[in-house]
Amino acid sequence: MKAFLGFIQAGLGIGGLIALFNGQWLALFLCWGGGFLVGLLGSRATRAIEGVSEGGREASRNIGAAIEHLRQGRYDSANGLVMAAVSQFRIGGDKGLLVVALTLQSVTMAAVGKSSAAHKAAIEAKQRLTNLPSAMALETEELRMIISVVDSEISSGSEPDRIVRKFLELTDAT
Repeated sequence: MKAFLGFIQAGLGIGGLIALFNGQWLALFLCWGGGFLVGLLGSRATRAIEGVSEGGREASRNIGAAIEHLRQGRYDSANGLVMAAVSQFRIGGDKGLLVVALTLQSVTMAAVGKSSAAHKAAIEAKQRLTNLPSAMALETEELRMIISVVDSEISSGSEPDRIVRKFLELTDAT
Protein backbone atom coordinates (compact mmCIF):
# COMPACT_ATOMS: atom_id res chain seq x y z
CA MET A 1 0.00 0.00 0.00
CA LYS A 2 2.82 2.40 0.85
CA ALA A 3 4.42 1.73 -2.53
CA PHE A 4 1.13 2.32 -4.33
CA LEU A 5 0.51 5.62 -2.54
CA GLY A 6 4.13 6.61 -3.18
CA PHE A 7 3.66 5.87 -6.86
CA ILE A 8 0.54 8.07 -6.98
CA GLN A 9 2.36 10.82 -5.10
CA ALA A 10 5.32 10.67 -7.51
CA GLY A 11 2.93 10.78 -10.47
CA LEU A 12 1.25 13.87 -9.08
CA GLY A 13 4.63 15.49 -8.49
CA ILE A 14 5.70 14.81 -12.07
CA GLY A 15 2.34 16.06 -13.34
CA GLY A 16 2.91 19.23 -11.35
CA LEU A 17 6.33 19.73 -12.95
CA ILE A 18 4.85 19.26 -16.42
CA ALA A 19 2.15 21.79 -15.56
CA LEU A 20 4.83 24.20 -14.33
CA PHE A 21 6.72 24.01 -17.62
CA ASN A 22 3.49 24.51 -19.57
CA GLY A 23 2.41 27.48 -17.46
CA GLN A 24 -0.71 25.70 -16.17
CA TRP A 25 -0.76 27.16 -12.67
CA LEU A 26 -4.07 25.70 -11.58
CA ALA A 27 -2.97 22.21 -12.64
CA LEU A 28 0.32 22.73 -10.82
CA PHE A 29 -1.38 23.60 -7.53
CA LEU A 30 -3.92 20.80 -7.92
CA CYS A 31 -1.22 18.19 -8.60
CA TRP A 32 1.04 19.28 -5.78
CA GLY A 33 -1.87 19.75 -3.39
CA GLY A 34 -3.10 16.27 -4.31
CA GLY A 35 0.38 14.89 -3.74
CA PHE A 36 0.43 16.47 -0.29
CA LEU A 37 -2.96 14.98 0.56
CA VAL A 38 -1.91 11.53 -0.69
CA GLY A 39 1.21 11.77 1.50
CA LEU A 40 -0.87 12.76 4.51
CA LEU A 41 -3.33 9.95 3.82
CA GLY A 42 -0.44 7.49 3.47
CA SER A 43 1.06 8.60 6.77
CA ARG A 44 -2.24 8.17 8.58
CA ALA A 45 -2.93 4.81 6.91
CA THR A 46 0.53 3.56 7.88
CA ARG A 47 -0.08 4.63 11.47
CA ALA A 48 -3.47 2.90 11.52
CA ILE A 49 -2.06 -0.36 10.17
CA GLU A 50 1.34 -0.48 11.88
CA GLY A 51 0.55 1.49 15.04
CA VAL A 52 3.24 4.12 14.39
CA SER A 53 3.46 6.60 11.55
CA GLU A 54 6.46 6.53 9.24
CA GLY A 55 7.66 9.87 10.62
CA GLY A 56 7.02 8.65 14.15
CA ARG A 57 9.22 5.64 13.54
CA GLU A 58 12.06 7.92 12.45
CA ALA A 59 11.47 10.41 15.26
CA SER A 60 11.46 7.68 17.91
CA ARG A 61 15.20 7.36 17.34
CA ASN A 62 15.51 10.93 18.59
CA ILE A 63 14.09 9.91 21.96
CA GLY A 64 16.88 7.43 22.64
CA ALA A 65 19.50 9.85 21.36
CA ALA A 66 18.10 12.65 23.54
CA ILE A 67 18.30 10.47 26.64
CA GLU A 68 21.93 9.68 25.83
CA HIS A 69 22.62 13.40 25.40
CA LEU A 70 21.05 14.02 28.82
CA ARG A 71 23.35 11.39 30.34
CA GLN A 72 26.33 13.18 28.77
CA GLY A 73 25.18 16.60 30.01
CA ARG A 74 24.49 17.92 26.50
CA TYR A 75 21.16 19.51 27.39
CA ASP A 76 20.81 21.90 24.45
CA SER A 77 21.25 19.17 21.85
CA ALA A 78 18.88 16.87 23.78
CA ASN A 79 16.30 19.64 23.80
CA GLY A 80 16.62 20.11 20.03
CA LEU A 81 16.17 16.39 19.38
CA VAL A 82 13.11 16.22 21.61
CA MET A 83 11.51 19.29 20.05
CA ALA A 84 11.87 17.69 16.60
CA ALA A 85 10.39 14.42 17.89
CA VAL A 86 7.41 16.19 19.50
CA SER A 87 6.65 17.98 16.24
CA GLN A 88 6.88 14.77 14.23
CA PHE A 89 4.68 12.83 16.66
CA ARG A 90 2.06 15.58 16.50
CA ILE A 91 2.07 15.52 12.70
CA GLY A 92 1.92 11.72 12.57
CA GLY A 93 -0.79 11.44 15.24
CA ASP A 94 1.30 9.11 17.40
CA LYS A 95 -0.49 9.65 20.72
CA GLY A 96 1.49 7.27 22.92
CA LEU A 97 4.86 8.40 21.66
CA LEU A 98 3.79 12.03 21.95
CA VAL A 99 3.19 11.61 25.69
CA VAL A 100 6.66 10.09 26.10
CA ALA A 101 8.21 12.90 24.06
CA LEU A 102 6.33 15.60 26.00
CA THR A 103 7.54 14.09 29.27
CA LEU A 104 11.10 14.14 28.00
CA GLN A 105 10.57 17.66 26.66
CA SER A 106 9.59 18.85 30.13
CA VAL A 107 12.91 17.49 31.40
CA THR A 108 15.01 18.98 28.61
CA MET A 109 13.27 22.35 28.87
CA ALA A 110 13.95 22.41 32.60
CA ALA A 111 17.56 21.39 31.91
CA VAL A 112 18.10 24.40 29.63
CA GLY A 113 16.50 26.75 32.16
CA LYS A 114 13.03 27.14 30.63
CA SER A 115 11.00 26.08 33.65
CA SER A 116 7.75 27.69 32.46
CA ALA A 117 7.87 25.81 29.14
CA ALA A 118 8.87 22.65 31.02
CA HIS A 119 5.83 22.95 33.28
CA LYS A 120 3.56 23.47 30.25
CA ALA A 121 4.97 20.36 28.57
CA ALA A 122 4.37 18.33 31.74
CA ILE A 123 0.79 19.58 31.98
CA GLU A 124 0.13 18.69 28.34
CA ALA A 125 1.63 15.23 28.88
CA LYS A 126 -0.68 14.69 31.88
CA GLN A 127 -3.70 15.76 29.85
CA ARG A 128 -2.82 13.50 26.94
CA LEU A 129 -2.41 10.51 29.27
CA THR A 130 -6.18 10.37 29.65
CA ASN A 131 -6.61 9.80 25.89
CA LEU A 132 -4.33 6.77 25.64
CA PRO A 133 -5.93 3.39 24.89
CA SER A 134 -6.67 1.07 27.79
CA ALA A 135 -4.22 -1.47 26.31
CA MET A 136 -1.45 0.86 27.46
CA ALA A 137 -2.59 0.87 31.11
CA LEU A 138 0.76 -0.28 32.51
CA GLU A 139 2.73 2.27 30.48
CA THR A 140 0.21 4.96 31.41
CA GLU A 141 0.76 4.40 35.14
CA GLU A 142 4.54 4.46 34.73
CA LEU A 143 4.34 7.65 32.69
CA ARG A 144 1.94 9.24 35.19
CA MET A 145 4.42 8.56 38.00
CA ILE A 146 7.38 9.93 36.02
CA ILE A 147 5.46 13.04 34.94
CA SER A 148 4.31 13.71 38.51
CA VAL A 149 7.82 13.47 39.91
CA VAL A 150 9.32 15.61 37.14
CA ASP A 151 6.58 18.22 37.42
CA SER A 152 6.92 18.44 41.21
CA GLU A 153 10.69 18.89 40.83
CA ILE A 154 10.12 21.65 38.25
CA SER A 155 7.48 23.34 40.40
CA SER A 156 9.72 23.27 43.47
CA GLY A 157 12.46 25.04 41.50
CA SER A 158 15.01 22.24 41.66
CA GLU A 159 18.33 22.58 39.92
CA PRO A 160 18.35 21.37 36.30
CA ASP A 161 20.93 18.66 37.06
CA ARG A 162 18.75 17.30 39.85
CA ILE A 163 15.69 17.15 37.57
CA VAL A 164 17.69 15.30 34.90
CA ARG A 165 19.20 12.92 37.46
CA LYS A 166 15.77 12.17 38.94
CA PHE A 167 14.30 11.53 35.49
CA LEU A 168 17.15 9.22 34.51
CA GLU A 169 16.80 7.29 37.77
CA LEU A 170 13.08 6.82 37.15
CA THR A 171 13.51 5.72 33.55
CA ASP A 172 16.29 3.30 34.48
CA ALA A 173 14.07 1.82 37.20
CA THR A 174 11.08 1.22 34.91
